Amino acid sequence: MSIKVLVLFLDSSLNFLLDKYCLLHAVMALCNYFLINSIVLFLLNFIYTLWMSVLDRFFFNLDKTAFGFSLSHTTIDVPMGPEKDF
Repeated sequence: MSIKVLVLFLDSSLNFLLDKYCLLHAVMALCNYFLINSIVLFLLNFIYTLWMSVLDRFFFNLDKTAFGFSLSHTTIDVPMGPEKDF
């Protein structure tokens, strides 16, 4: 009788420990998943901002003419003629 109780106690405590162990592993895996994702997102954001600054400089230099001013930042005033009151 005492052996059965001991076996049942050990079996239930072993299941309890395994459940806690699995839960601990699940929590650790989830934390690692979020940690790795945050590191990857940080690196992607860092690379993206560097790449965008390079592309901005490239297109800004393409936008310049041989005279050294940008065509996209100039405005041309076109006379529309005298205004008419209706």
